[in-house]
Amino acid sequence: MARGAVLALMGPLLVAAAAGHTYHTGSCPAYAAQKDFDMTKFLGDWFVYQKTSSSAKCLVNNYALDAERPGVFKLEQSSVHAVLGLTSRDGRWRYNGEVTLRENATSKADLQVKYSLNPGSAAYTVLLTDYDNYAAIVSCQDLPIGYRVSATVLSRKRTLDSKLAEKAREIMAKNGVETDNLSVLQQGEEECAPPKPGEGFHGAVHRAGDAINQGVQAVKDGAVK
Repeated sequence: MARGAVLALMGPLLVAAAAGHTYHTGSCPAYAAQKDFDMTKFLGDWFVYQKTSSSAKCLVNNYALDAERPGVFKLEQSSVHAVLGLTSRDGRWRYNGEVTLRENATSKADLQVKYSLNPGSAAYTVLLTDYDNYAAIVSCQDLPIGYRVSATVLSRKRTLDSKLAEKAREIMAKNGVETDNLSVLQQGEEECAPPKPGEGFHGAVHRAGDAINQGVQAVKDGAVK
């Protein structure tokens, strides 16, 4: 099967597996955005230290100005992926979005995000950041029935001081955001390194297939017990 066809078939499944949200009834609540927020200080790379129920690996958020559209900021999320990353030379799969100030915002940290592969937009609130070390963000999207929430703890470095991580989780909890299901993401230099020469497409597909088969077998074994 051609590379493009394999990625087209597996892509949606793999993206869904890495997506991190909790689902609720009602509508998105209002979150207390950071006061005196300065987006220009927030730009650049942020390592995703924790994210709601996520299986993503080596996830990095990059925020940049859109030179052609004032008030619009570009968001690129990139992660290491054995299959989806094959579309790039560095083995990273990229997912793009746009961040803008939300209508009727009460703070410059009261934003919204629109992803290229996701219909509609989501509220994107910066709850707390010191710009140089950490940030706490929550996104919320209203659905036809209910809404979904994703919380993220960001770090300027691959690791994050435990006190700062706890501070980020505390502000989330104060805003009614669940923190028990925050996953710690892999960010080590070795595990996030680009693929080694000779690791081709077929090998990656076989490894992905083996992982899927192991998961299916585990489900079967659990059903039998």
